[in-house]
Amino acid sequence: MDQDAIVKFIENLCKVSKEELENKENPRKFSLQRLVEVADLNMERIRFVWQMIWQLLSDHFCHVGSHPNLMIAIFAIDSLRQLADKFLLKAEFMSFNF
Repeated sequence: MDQDAIVKFIENLCKVSKEELENKENPRKFSLQRLVEVADLNMERIRFVWQMIWQLLSDHFCHVGSHPNLMIAIFAIDSLRQLADKFLLKAEFMSFNF
């Protein structure tokens, strides 16, 4: 996908994820899981595009991280941690001492 298409795709996937999570009795994590996968696969895009993607994702993760269902919130925070770990393992950061 080109940069405009991937940003639009993630924007709409965030909307679908929000709708799935609004069901208080049985919230679904399917789209949230796909967002994590899409983020992982698109980390290597140029910084400008990744910044647009990350803006959408960070807003969504903030929303989901405060979900009333504790299991959903924990899943979101854990997914965010995993994405951060993968991001920090990118080759361009290997020379930094964390």
